[in-house]
Amino acid sequence: MKQVLYKKEYKTYSNTKYKDSTPINYIQKYVESDDNILAFNEDRVDLPTKKHPHFSYELTDNTEQTFSDNFANPMWSIQKSYFMVVVEKDGDKVSIKTFHGWKHRRAGVQWFKISKNMDFISVNVRTGDVYVGGLINFHLKKKCKKYIRRNYFLGNPINNMMTMIKNNLKGDGNETAAIDAMSVFMNEIDPIDNFGNLNFNQRLFKFYLNKRNIKFSNNFYVFVDYWFGPEIRKLLKKNDNKMVDSVMERYKLSGKQLKKALHNCEHLNINAYETARNIFGDDWINQDKDLILACLNFKPGLGQPDNQFLNYVTNEELKRVFKLFKEVVFYQTLDSYTFFDHIRMYTDLKRFGETDLRWMSSDDSKLKFREEHLDWTDKLDHYRKGDYTRIYPEYSYEFIQQPITAGDHTYYPLLLNDSDSYNKESSQQSNCVKTYIGKSSSIIISVRKGSIESDERATIEYQLQKVSPNKIEIKRIQSLGRFNKNLNEDWDDVLFKLDELMLYYIQDEKFDTVKIKKVCKNGVELKSDSHWNTNGYLQWTFERIKQNETSNFF
Repeated sequence: MKQVLYKKEYKTYSNTKYKDSTPINYIQKYVESDDNILAFNEDRVDLPTKKHPHFSYELTDNTEQTFSDNFANPMWSIQKSYFMVVVEKDGDKVSIKTFHGWKHRRAGVQWFKISKNMDFISVNVRTGDVYVGGLINFHLKKKCKKYIRRNYFLGNPINNMMTMIKNNLKGDGNETAAIDAMSVFMNEIDPIDNFGNLNFNQRLFKFYLNKRNIKFSNNFYVFVDYWFGPEIRKLLKKNDNKMVDSVMERYKLSGKQLKKALHNCEHLNINAYETARNIFGDDWINQDKDLILACLNFKPGLGQPDNQFLNYVTNEELKRVFKLFKEVVFYQTLDSYTFFDHIRMYTDLKRFGETDLRWMSSDDSKLKFREEHLDWTDKLDHYRKGDYTRIYPEYSYEFIQQPITAGDHTYYPLLLNDSDSYNKESSQQSNCVKTYIGKSSSIIISVRKGSIESDERATIEYQLQKVSPNKIEIKRIQSLGRFNKNLNEDWDDVLFKLDELMLYYIQDEKFDTVKIKKVCKNGVELKSDSHWNTNGYLQWTFERIKQNETSNFF
């Protein structure tokens, strides 16, 4: 027989009365500001329609009596909102449920919009199973949305429900409703007072573990986020129902020191521990029990090193890195993002050919680390900034830069191929084509009207794609004038002829993909070929040479 152990509800009403007539001068007029150059200086009005007539506001009222009295009055807009929390027991099942929704009718209509929802946490006190779920718009029957999860403790379901109760159950006498309802719910599940300082979520998790005869550590609550999925039951059976052993096997962890740390940690950050193992290896990490515990207790996010880092760093350097890593996770005197940024810069500089670079900073001096960090930042800036030259096959210039006659005018295409030509085009056209020099799949052509030095021009982008082993397609992606304005129809003929020319260009037997050369600010010269990627687009074979590519318009 169902027994109600606790019940609280809260209702609110929002009623608005409208006048039964509309003044003839109700229409508001809006005139655009004279400061707006796009203004039309015309009156703009919003006229009512038969479907949506105009109602003039008169007054508001928030009482239940007004809601009832004007339930069918079309001159009133009425709404009832409700929230209710119930704790009930039915045999072996104890549940806490919240019901919330609203009923609303706007003025001028007879029908209501209705929303009815229910959220619940239900516990089988015999088996220990915990169910979390809900119903959305349960009054719609077939269209009702349902969700339920069994023994899924992630996300703190009790905290979420208590927050919902606090936010919705208001009014005199309801200030403590959230904690009162949850106390009744939890005390009915397990009335034994042996919970100490555990919160409601931890108490519920402990009840579940006890019912399943799981052998857990005193810090069992830190494993909540790692306790999900059907494989847990198999691992428990395999490991004599031991919680820590099962988690270790699930995440392929081993070692006596680690097991001891898992029994004593106050937080569980397996990712931080795995990151430390990946960088420094088990021999270095597992011999320091305090460092293992610090990794598990580390709450901030911890990045991942570049895959190539360990290929460049020497053992002596790695010892210094290890000491700095302790500053991050053990002493927390160094920000983790700064530390991993240091690793990234070191790896990038090694890729650029800085073979003499050495990681010298350690835990002995913060000033030394900052100086090294700034020095590497400057070095990278020299590599990232420089002069680019795109290297096309020799025939490209003779083929593409043929003058084109269209109507009474002659147009002169110019294949842009270096930083200087890209920068000048960008300056003349007031666009950002200069950022396109690193786009390996793009060909940029400046078409000048009248002469090769003409300021009346169009900036054209073509894109290459390999659609099959023996077929390359070229498409004109954009063709714009100065300030990225669309070209008028006078350019149609020349663009059509240029499209034909580019089609013949890629079909020529001498066609080859573009190469690029970069002379860095520090004098270092980098070169790269290009190849077709899996999507059929060109990309540089030397990744570090390319700039940030953009897909936006010029």
